[in-house]
Amino acid sequence: MRAKPAKRIAFRWRVNQLHRQPLAYYTERLKVIPRVDCPDRVVVTFTTIPERIGQIEVMLKSLLDQSVLPDSICLCIPKTSRLAPYSYSIPSWFSQIPILNIVECEQDLGPVTKFIPTWQQERKMPDTRLIIVDDDGVYPYRLIEQLINWSQRMPDAALGCSGVAVPAGMKPSSVLFSRQTWLQDLRYTSFSSDALARVDYLFGYAGVLVKPRFFDDAVTDYSAAPKQAFFDDDVWLGGHMARRGIDRWVIPALGDRLMPGASRRTLDTRALCLTDNQDGSNSDQTFEYLFGPLSRPGGS
Repeated sequence: MRAKPAKRIAFRWRVNQLHRQPLAYYTERLKVIPRVDCPDRVVVTFTTIPERIGQIEVMLKSLLDQSVLPDSICLCIPKTSRLAPYSYSIPSWFSQIPILNIVECEQDLGPVTKFIPTWQQERKMPDTRLIIVDDDGVYPYRLIEQLINWSQRMPDAALGCSGVAVPAGMKPSSVLFSRQTWLQDLRYTSFSSDALARVDYLFGYAGVLVKPRFFDDAVTDYSAAPKQAFFDDDVWLGGHMARRGIDRWVIPALGDRLMPGASRRTLDTRALCLTDNQDGSNSDQTFEYLFGPLSRPGGS
């Protein structure tokens, strides 16, 4: 089930508006947008890199311009970045966003920095909904609402808008880069699915909902992990949920546009998918470390 042309046109119009309208327009609208209908806290969490921190306004506006509001949007940043000599300079306009909170951590954890500091902050409330996003997406109008709606129906599952099922004996790269139809069909998105799809791991760029209780302290322990695990947060989080018996599902769009578009503001900045993660080897090594002894939904 792919998005209808009218939906695509409407989304492109929204993307253009988010690039054109000033931030003040969206912060003013916060006064009339209802809080998401959820008995527990709802927190959106992400990270960024020093060269992008001043370029994420459009992405943030897409999180403010939602059908419902979360309780908080957390930007997790380390005190020092691995991308030396860059350092973080907090833009003054951050102060205009009342629900934006900076969560600082001692060290750069790589891309999983988008999750770990907020998880540590929220874990005393085990059913808080943590919605993980990236810093370069333009998120659809009903992303938060739909993820929460599905979470109310499936309270013990991790949910997202894109993911992959990896057959037993195969590597993620074999699925992600294959041109064979049967393997392409194991790459699920909310565009192409009209039913729930069970996957091995979910892609954070598209939006992922988890709860603090889905993880234990092992999610912060890289001591025995291959060095490649530092770069692949999606497989890392998926593998730790698999170890604890947490199912991972891609939700269907059911008439909504749930996949993000790209922010034009960040197109000339570095991205892991075009650098460290471009050949899939980091995913393969991390997957083998975490999923190797397990029976996987894609291949079982």
